[in-house]
Amino acid sequence: MQTKIAVITPFYKGNKFVIQLLECIEKNAACTDKSQIQIEAVIVNDSPDTAVEIPEKEYSFKVRVINHAENGGIHRARVTGLLAAEADYILFLDQDDVVEDCFIKDQLAKIGDADVIVANAWMEYEPGKKRKLYKSSYEFKKVLNKEVYLKSHNMITSPGQCLIKKEAIPKEWCEKIMKVNGSDDLYLWLLMFASGKKFVLNDSVLYTHSFTGENLSADEEKMGNSSYSIKELVNGDRTILSKRDIEVLGKARVFGSKLRASRGINKIICALKNPDIVIPRAWWKARTVISGYFADK
Repeated sequence: MQTKIAVITPFYKGNKFVIQLLECIEKNAACTDKSQIQIEAVIVNDSPDTAVEIPEKEYSFKVRVINHAENGGIHRARVTGLLAAEADYILFLDQDDVVEDCFIKDQLAKIGDADVIVANAWMEYEPGKKRKLYKSSYEFKKVLNKEVYLKSHNMITSPGQCLIKKEAIPKEWCEKIMKVNGSDDLYLWLLMFASGKKFVLNDSVLYTHSFTGENLSADEEKMGNSSYSIKELVNGDRTILSKRDIEVLGKARVFGSKLRASRGINKIICALKNPDIVIPRAWWKARTVISGYFADK
């Protein structure tokens, strides 16, 4: 019986990335045993005025394009692809993402009984220059700590680092769609933590977050606003997120916004008013810096 993998890609006026995307998937298909693994690319076109240009060539995997009648945002595009996919595992790959040729093979070999496996990554901070995302084992293990996501930031830079069991993705994530782009993956991880899903780490560096100059994840203010919108989305409604986690998430994002806007003494006052956020952040930051220092030795 074949294991089915769906690579789901939200498309927004991204024809310049299509060839790179499909060749990346083709190389992964070439690394796998086709008698055991079946790969499908599901491209969800979220730009109704732009047609997806698929090269006229044969691929060793199925390519499917789903067109949205109107722009719905990246979360809705991912959910559209998820609901259409007949798969055991999901890889949410953005149109400009790059993964190593052995990504699918390596992740499948190491996921075991887990629901999500997270690979290490390269972060391209300017064209041609990159650094490893998690430089020490301590920093990488913060991926497993829900409190970091709530009080600080999303420890998984992109869902493109992850292979996810389709059946483990909570229905709530598919039903309550975020309108503010940027943090639908944070919302997914928090829902999975809340429902007791198992995360494991893969030390292999298998994903590259490419620098395009347009990366939303690099804009702290927009990402903070998107994260806060999770609270607005679920507040007062039935959710598997605990009331405590919703409040902590909201408080931390409001604090982050105020801190960025503050100057001089006002920044200090802002920090002193929020010790429950500042102290763990400072502790995590200090340990990350120290562990990274010794990892470089």
